Amino acid sequence: MKSKLIVLGILVTVGLIFAAPQGVQADSWATVSIDQVGQDYARSIIIITDTGGVFTHQWCILHPNNNKEMLAVALTAQSQGKNLVVQIDDDGKTINRIRISNE
Repeated sequence: MKSKLIVLGILVTVGLIFAAPQGVQADSWATVSIDQVGQDYARSIIIITDTGGVFTHQWCILHPNNNKEMLAVALTAQSQGKNLVVQIDDDGKTINRIRISNE
């Protein structure tokens, strides 16, 4: 009986992992196109779409410790029609690092 419960627990856990919504992966890097960039009160907001198709029109905020610098990078990339490479935090909404893609 105990082994059946262990197997059932493992199956439920695996099922939950695969059933979880697929979106921005925690603390992951992604190459993205820029949909919009701007300010929302004291925060810098960027709306991005993953070039690999993992997510579309994802709202993110730029990390408050260096949002001015990251906002400048995002606006430069947008004005030049280039993609960004971003690192998204565990919350799936905060961009910690950003650079213009070489591709």
